[in-house]
Amino acid sequence: ERLLEHAQERSEPAEGALVVLLLLRGVRISEALSLRAGDITLRETGAELRILRKGRTARVSVYSDDRWLTARLAELAGALEPDGRVFGGLDRFAAARVVKAVGVAAGLRPAPHPHLLRHTFVSQLLAAGVPVREVQQLAGHASLATTQRYADAVNQSNSHVSKVLRDRFAQAASAKHGAAAA
Repeated sequence: ERLLEHAQERSEPAEGALVVLLLLRGVRISEALSLRAGDITLRETGAELRILRKGRTARVSVYSDDRWLTARLAELAGALEPDGRVFGGLDRFAAARVVKAVGVAAGLRPAPHPHLLRHTFVSQLLAAGVPVREVQQLAGHASLATTQRYADAVNQSNSHVSKVLRDRFAQAASAKHGAAAA
């Protein structure tokens, strides 16, 4: 939430749009940086982005229904020729510095890197109950096994949550009762 907020407040529109695109659409940094103005088609409810996915020779459509991101991408693309790159001269190293700077401004420690935003995208969708096959398609994973590794990690990390919370609640209750008895 803080990362999104700080990305949207960036004075440089391309920087904020890059971070939001990585986080809300889970595209790889190379996919985002290859986005050209002519690859963006504005729709009434969002934007269709034609992305060249890793290992593919043809661009695939990725849809963004985020109003802020759509407006920013339209603004960036509108100032370019159709073959102009939306994120200008950024390479993956400069893009990583942008993600890090936005993360630091948001108070995230350690500072995020571009692929962490992709991990977050996939993990959060799985944690929210989106089916693994759908997440595979959204992330552009060629193999279901890749997405399944995320699902296994999410399931493992969630397996002890109830116990941790129950223990914390029990500690808080005993501290409260102990203070009341004293």
